[in-house]
Amino acid sequence: MNIYRHKIRNIGRVAPILVIGVLFFLALGYETAHGQTFQISVPMSGAEEVPPVATPATGLGNLSVNTATGAISGTVSFSGLSSPATAGHIHLGAAGLNGAVIIPLIGGVGVTAGTMILPGAVLLPDQLAALTSNGLYINIHTSINLNGEIRGQILFTTATQVGSVNDQVLLVDVVSGDFNPARAGDELAGLSEDGRVFISMDLATWIELPGTFTRLIKGDFNGDGVDDLGGLSAAGGTVMLTTDFGASFTELPFPVE
Repeated sequence: MNIYRHKIRNIGRVAPILVIGVLFFLALGYETAHGQTFQISVPMSGAEEVPPVATPATGLGNLSVNTATGAISGTVSFSGLSSPATAGHIHLGAAGLNGAVIIPLIGGVGVTAGTMILPGAVLLPDQLAALTSNGLYINIHTSINLNGEIRGQILFTTATQVGSVNDQVLLVDVVSGDFNPARAGDELAGLSEDGRVFISMDLATWIELPGTFTRLIKGDFNGDGVDDLGGLSAAGGTVMLTTDFGASFTELPFPVE
């Protein structure tokens, strides 16, 4: 899954969405911060835990970081955990050392395979310095391995610089809502021309969610008072719903005409 770092190009066209909070079709361009954004792939295993954990579980973090602003976002997928995940975090600490939590991940709790989301955060100067010197790591905790079952060191030395002012993702469908149970306030979800779904909490950082869609739907589908996001799948015409900010999607058992 690719993660993209975007800057809003035309905020004036987005503002009405925040007021009325309904579906509409509009062409919006988003462009990448030039020369400052890096993508980092972070493989995870039990062998990197301190002390090591014997587990068949694996994981993969896909992170995007802007070294000028400290903005960081991304996703962490995992599978094969020995027991359900209880939490995921980014920690401060060099390889071989344990350290303090600095950013919690959202979603993916209660399952042995799934996806957690790093929903747009800003690293403090010392944290950014630690990242660029390979001093941060991702850790997923489980009910059996409370201190962590799989871990991956975020190696900035393997980062790939991405983006130019010409890189754009065109959104043709946008919907607003309070999609994130971890914070109050509206967020935006957008559908690209090729059916990919992006979501933003701060109108600056965009995270790509799994799946391809032909339409977006917004509403409180599970009755918890927080908006959920749904979409008409481009593959098979089924409705897919997420109630955890895109960490997982559920396919409804009926087709849509």
